[in-house]
Amino acid sequence: MAKYMNPYRALKNKNYRNFWTAQSISLIGSWIDTTLRGWVAVSLFSEDKAAGFIGLIAFLKGFPSIFFSPVAGVLIDWFGSKSILFYTQLLDAINAFIMAYLVWKGVLSPVFLLILSLAMGITSGFYLPSRNTFIASMMDKELLPNALALHSMIFNVARMVGPTIAGFIVKYYGLQVGFIVNAISFVPLLVVLLIIPEEDKQINGKTSLRKFFADLREGIKYTLKDKVISSTLLGLTIYSVFGMPFGMLMQAFVKSVVKSDIVGYGLIMGFMGVGAFVGANIVAAINPEKLLKLHEE
Repeated sequence: MAKYMNPYRALKNKNYRNFWTAQSISLIGSWIDTTLRGWVAVSLFSEDKAAGFIGLIAFLKGFPSIFFSPVAGVLIDWFGSKSILFYTQLLDAINAFIMAYLVWKGVLSPVFLLILSLAMGITSGFYLPSRNTFIASMMDKELLPNALALHSMIFNVARMVGPTIAGFIVKYYGLQVGFIVNAISFVPLLVVLLIIPEEDKQINGKTSLRKFFADLREGIKYTLKDKVISSTLLGLTIYSVFGMPFGMLMQAFVKSVVKSDIVGYGLIMGFMGVGAFVGANIVAAINPEKLLKLHEE
């Protein structure tokens, strides 16, 4: 079998192709939103305080996932990944509309920004497990690595495009328009989620608070016992704490050191996504059997 394959082979699956396309639009909107929230934080504070506040926002958007992802796993088993994914995306769209309204009325305060960022952090804890489980439910086992690599690819394309678009939207139309664009970007994804059939729903009608905690405890035990899963989660946690805030903290650096505006920040962030995009393409093209051999070695 060939060492390298068609990097887009997972798109032959119609349901995945529709989801992938809609997710591409939504992710661009999400990166527009991420760019704007950080820039709003920079604008609300003086240069010596902005970086600390941006770091707090990044913490609130990332830290809740540690607690809510295990909860999401249980709810996915009960209600199916599609339902959980749909409602998390709906809540994020509402969050973006609230941001647009507060900016438009000129009443956005640091407290409101922190509350809405925390809300995004909580929904993120449910979004990530439900998204990956939903993708797995659509794909054959041999195509799953390619499907996940393609999702990584569109994430990094959005990372290149979204901040750049955000900069020009703010320059010519205003902050509130950027948040509205993000909210609207969820619409295709929500429609696709309504159309694609549920494939992994496992609820049996017997749900209770006692069963919820029993399932949660069982999931945590399994995670801690499995060395591959636990080490992967540890690595992701370290990256989330020390790596992910980098992009948002760059906003304070661009404004105070580079002396540029949001357009300049958007262009810098866009170029930062190029390397990750290239890497995702390489992974998508590798034969999954080759990846398994590397893992075994």
